[in-house]
Amino acid sequence: MLIGALPLEADAFYIHDVAIAQEARGRGHAEAVVTTLLEVVSCFPRTCLISVYGTVPFWQRFGFVESDEAPAPEKLAAYGADARFMVRLTPD
Repeated sequence: MLIGALPLEADAFYIHDVAIAQEARGRGHAEAVVTTLLEVVSCFPRTCLISVYGTVPFWQRFGFVESDEAPAPEKLAAYGADARFMVRLTPD
């Protein structure tokens, strides 16, 4: 089912998955995708995600920081021991 429109009261955009095929890695595609995505969602005050597989440094390059407002610990734990909730405030 497609979402017809985002709710007007939405105050955050959540990134769930960004994946690049193994044979295409190392060519800057992930950076291009994330940069474009952040431009598209710039109407939201913040963008959130759960970093997994040791990708915190990757997300930090785009202004994401670890946040204490993480989901309940048991929900975060479901993503693995290295899961970190991260937030990026949209620049004015």
